[in-house]
Amino acid sequence: MALSRALLALIPVLVSLPSLAAEPTPAAAPSPAADAAPKPAPQQAELEEVGVSAERETTYAPPVASTGTRTDTPIMETPVAVQVVSQQVMKDQQATGLDKAVLNVSGVTPVTAGALSSDDYIIRGFDNFALSFEDGLRHDEYTFSGFSRDLANVERVEVIKGPASLLYGQAEPGGLVNVVTKKPLEEARYAVEQKLGSFGLTRTALDLTGPLTSGKGLLYRFNLAYEKSDSFRDFIHSERLFLYPTLEWRPGPEDRVTLEVKYGKGSYVADNGLPFLDNGKPADVPISRNYGEPGLNHNPTTEFSAKLLGTHEFQGGWKARLAYNADYVTAPPTNGIYYAGGPADANGDLPRFFFPIPANSAPEFWHWGHELVADATGTVEGLGLKHTLLAGVSLYYMHGYYNYGGTCVDASYNPCTPADATPPINIYNPVYGLPMPPLDPTQDGFTSSYAKALGVYAQDQIDVPGHVHLLVGARLDRATVHNSGYGDGSLGTVTDHPPVVPRLGALWNPVPELSWYASYTSNFGASALGTPTKSGVPLPPQTAQQYETGLKSELLEKRLSATASVYQITKQHIPYTDPTDPRFSIAIGEARSRGVEADVKGELGGGLSLVLAYAYTDTQTTKDSNPDLVGKRFPNVPYHSGSVWGTWAPTGGALQGLRLGAGAVARSGEVNFSDQEIPGFAVLNAMAAYGWLVGKLDVQVQVNADNLLDRRYFASINYDSATPGAPRSLFGSLRLAY
Repeated sequence: MALSRALLALIPVLVSLPSLAAEPTPAAAPSPAADAAPKPAPQQAELEEVGVSAERETTYAPPVASTGTRTDTPIMETPVAVQVVSQQVMKDQQATGLDKAVLNVSGVTPVTAGALSSDDYIIRGFDNFALSFEDGLRHDEYTFSGFSRDLANVERVEVIKGPASLLYGQAEPGGLVNVVTKKPLEEARYAVEQKLGSFGLTRTALDLTGPLTSGKGLLYRFNLAYEKSDSFRDFIHSERLFLYPTLEWRPGPEDRVTLEVKYGKGSYVADNGLPFLDNGKPADVPISRNYGEPGLNHNPTTEFSAKLLGTHEFQGGWKARLAYNADYVTAPPTNGIYYAGGPADANGDLPRFFFPIPANSAPEFWHWGHELVADATGTVEGLGLKHTLLAGVSLYYMHGYYNYGGTCVDASYNPCTPADATPPINIYNPVYGLPMPPLDPTQDGFTSSYAKALGVYAQDQIDVPGHVHLLVGARLDRATVHNSGYGDGSLGTVTDHPPVVPRLGALWNPVPELSWYASYTSNFGASALGTPTKSGVPLPPQTAQQYETGLKSELLEKRLSATASVYQITKQHIPYTDPTDPRFSIAIGEARSRGVEADVKGELGGGLSLVLAYAYTDTQTTKDSNPDLVGKRFPNVPYHSGSVWGTWAPTGGALQGLRLGAGAVARSGEVNFSDQEIPGFAVLNAMAAYGWLVGKLDVQVQVNADNLLDRRYFASINYDSATPGAPRSLFGSLRLAY
């Protein structure tokens, strides 16, 4: 709170800034931009004027996304399903994390196990295992742990649907999420925001940018976010601070060098969720109840990353790019207690297991990750064709280490007495503070790991007469993973040489408002490497293939966009938790996901904006040596999922500056491989904001309500628990921008 109060002290300074500049205009006067014509392609990195900016007319439907092709190709000319969550959508919904932002995209389901650590989501039926990307560079939260992604320095979120191994290497075939960070601006802008909310939430954010030299050859941007919160769940709380300084050097018109740094520090408490009963349903107990232990499952975390981006434009339209990213996370564990994998029995007794820190050494958990990507793009024309060529190479290396403790229960000779076992807890009458099993120093251990990968790729986007756009590409990878926990033999070190990964696509744009596309893409995934099995034999490498076709449309002078697609993905050798022993994994022989998706977003006119997403996802295990698994749905994948969000912002008159919004998120029921299930749900959300000008100072007050009707629901299902969604939650914010 001391830091929050200090940052709030900046508000009167910002309020006084207009008096140092041009003559102020009356508070009720509209911004000059309010009467300007709509801009066809607003610069996404700009800080938008509060309440009355004309740029709002296009921010719900950005026309360009780079994630699908690593080039700035219009979405209407890309034979890939790509969706963008714009800055304005995230502001209207007061989204500060990816879990809320991706709800605006069809076929994406957040997995909220743990709630406060990493960002895991399922895309087109496949769990991405907390792998996300930042400006096209890998950020492996599944391996690294650490905080969930804060959006303080994020300009927009791009989601590519379907296999993306061609450009991004090992990844799940459902798709990937890429955040695009805010970049420095040539014009000085300053913003501060204070947010308060339910469950003790307080959040302060800064966004400062501008030139450091008179010639604007050196620019900066500085983002800060401090957040502290309790929870509707017992014993759960978090506090974290993020700093994002950025420098951009422009030695000439052809060159740019950008250095982005992130520092994060804080802590959170892991959440086990609510257990299941032996009837396969979540326990009917208050959603606030936590069956861990007070003071346990605490995770102090420090994060550091540095990203260096350099570009050079050559004569003739060619461009070279070099990007390097380094991530470091340290999160020394504390004693933890977790559910033991079984439901509560008929009496309500829930089995648990105790996971202690080492008895003979300080706890350690750290990971380093490095990625280097170099590529070149350019155009070649001839014989009536235009080729946009891309060729590149990527190198990735990760090294990690953690240690752990054990109790007598973990010893193979099991010297424990019955009284030494981890005490169960009764879900109807919980008693906390019972003694845990005694530590056994002989069970202390450690695990070291590394991963390295090399990939080369090439892509050709071909413009053919008749408004036809073709996409052809291929990639070759080599990857090695080591984990000392699996031993020093072939299980502990796995090297894979997958075949060439192809990508083919075609798009026809017969009229400016409509495009039809079709594509075939294959995939190479990484999650099978180094996965432990009961037999000790490594799981085979993954492969996947997708067929997709769809329509894209831009209407109302490109202010409204829509995409509809049909796809089928077939994947081999999917690893999942062994239902007979959660310490191990099994490889499903073959699985299939097929579905229909639709996304609509943009401006309808009259100050109305809309985001609509719907997905029907049919997943099924089609081949497996275990006949009980054949025909089963994938965990955490609803048949039906969707969201709608709309806002109204009058463009003139006495109500100018007002902004009202409402929406809903809905999903049908979900299951896991243990035949446990959670019911479907629908929750309503709403917002109201009002913005006005004080000279050049934009002032905006906003209030959001999530789960407006206070529905009891479960946000996701895990191996042995269900994560309850938050009850009605209110958030209020004050934002000043100059």
